[in-house]
Amino acid sequence: MAFISQLGDPLNLTPNNALLFIIWPADAGGLTHVLLNHNFRKLEKKLSDKSIEYEPIKVKNTFEFIVDQLREKIFNGELKIGDRLPTERELAQKVQVSRNTVRQAYQILNLLDIVDITKGANGGAVIREPSHRPLTQALNNLIGLGKITLEDITQARMMIEKDIIELVHERITPSDIERLEQCAKKSMALIAQGKMAHKQNFIFHQQLADIGGNPILKMVYASVLDLLNMVVETTADINMSAIIATEHFEFINLLKKNDLDQLIEYTEAHIRGSNERLYAISDGKPILTMW
Repeated sequence: MAFISQLGDPLNLTPNNALLFIIWPADAGGLTHVLLNHNFRKLEKKLSDKSIEYEPIKVKNTFEFIVDQLREKIFNGELKIGDRLPTERELAQKVQVSRNTVRQAYQILNLLDIVDITKGANGGAVIREPSHRPLTQALNNLIGLGKITLEDITQARMMIEKDIIELVHERITPSDIERLEQCAKKSMALIAQGKMAHKQNFIFHQQLADIGGNPILKMVYASVLDLLNMVVETTADINMSAIIATEHFEFINLLKKNDLDQLIEYTEAHIRGSNERLYAISDGKPILTMW
């Protein structure tokens, strides 16, 4: 017997394609209703046995809950910069965990640069002022992997410092200029004693970022200067310190003239010159080999 569907199409019957059909015998005029229960139970069982994948539930370690709780209290203002956290024993009793778990949480907060940890009778965990150190470490890791070159650092410094100079031009006060002059004079005093002044020269640029007043630019720029300081400490000499300190005095004179275009142009020349001197001293070697 041939079977035709209600739409007049040939019907291919299998145990898995349908449960109920109305069919006509191809060689008969009468209508026959047929309920197909063929292999219904087998099909039902197969559907119920179908495998469904579920993601395993991941539960945080206990110390992570403590870290999250302390971060929340810091961010919502319950805990403030300078506040001392409970001792390991005290917090362990309060949250009913082991001292080792609390110690792990405090160590994580220290790595995140959220708390300082000191040892001794007066030691403990104290909430610290936010700093740029985690960003410096992240950039340092990229250097260790060979992903950052001296040219990359110089390019980033150029872009950031020009933005800072624009803000400085808008906001600088006579007392700010005096502070920059004192910084440059300290550099020259060190050089006169036959000492390197690169750290003092970097303080000059950090003060510019302070005057600019943008906390994000200040933090990113501080990390860039940290990377440069790592290079300079192993390569620069006293002559380079003297050249840079002298250029800082010229920069201050341009600040007094209040000419932004000249300031930007001089900043670019100052940074390019510093980069060329560093590159010459390093003999073109990658940064990592100079540490």
